[in-house]
Amino acid sequence: MRQAVIIVAGGSGTRMGGDIPKQFLPIKGVPVLIHTILAFRRAMPNLEVVLVLPKLSHDFWDKILVDILDELGPDKHLLNDICVAEGGENRFSSVKNGLAKLVHFSDDDFIAIHDGVRPFVSAEVIHRCFQIVVDTKAVVPVVPVVDSLRRLIGNDVSSMNQTTIISDSQSIIRAEYVSVQTPQVFGVSVLRHAYLQAFDSRFTDDASVVEAAGTKVSLVLGNEENIKLTTQKDMYLAELLTP
Repeated sequence: MRQAVIIVAGGSGTRMGGDIPKQFLPIKGVPVLIHTILAFRRAMPNLEVVLVLPKLSHDFWDKILVDILDELGPDKHLLNDICVAEGGENRFSSVKNGLAKLVHFSDDDFIAIHDGVRPFVSAEVIHRCFQIVVDTKAVVPVVPVVDSLRRLIGNDVSSMNQTTIISDSQSIIRAEYVSVQTPQVFGVSVLRHAYLQAFDSRFTDDASVVEAAGTKVSLVLGNEENIKLTTQKDMYLAELLTP
């Protein structure tokens, strides 16, 4: 049985406010992407890794590897045999490109898909997902929602700014909702079938693609530290979370 992870890292990092894409920003001197790859390879040393990057970032990635290897010491072998795929115009296309690098996988194998800017996924969550997917064929880690939630009526959050006032909303039951994380892990046959669909703007993650193709998605508990690094505030927190 083969196992792989497709690490999707196609973001521009504009919300970080800098010129360097967020996946390449340093945490304790080591780029975010390196931390993410090491999280998986430390948990599963034989895991195949496909890294999906924008084409313009491929040379930059090669330079990062050369520059960082000596600093990693005994961990540097964990960065061997990283397959790089070209990112697409959206996440859906990027995952398809990553999937195309795993044509040697059979329908009975398993593939995880993970956000490149989630470097704090725990080994326990990685193992849990790969164990449970054998029986479920589609598994997603989630964590409870801790904030109170309200549903906007007749409005969309994307239209809000500092002066917006929304008068029509309603409280919802927080205990009925969870926050979705990655890695999302699937049987290869399920994933290949799902990505035969045409792109739909309602596809917000890989679970939504798989679900639209008719496969039920199972949920397991994730880890709270497995945050997605999106803003500068997240980077400050990342420094605190890194040993």
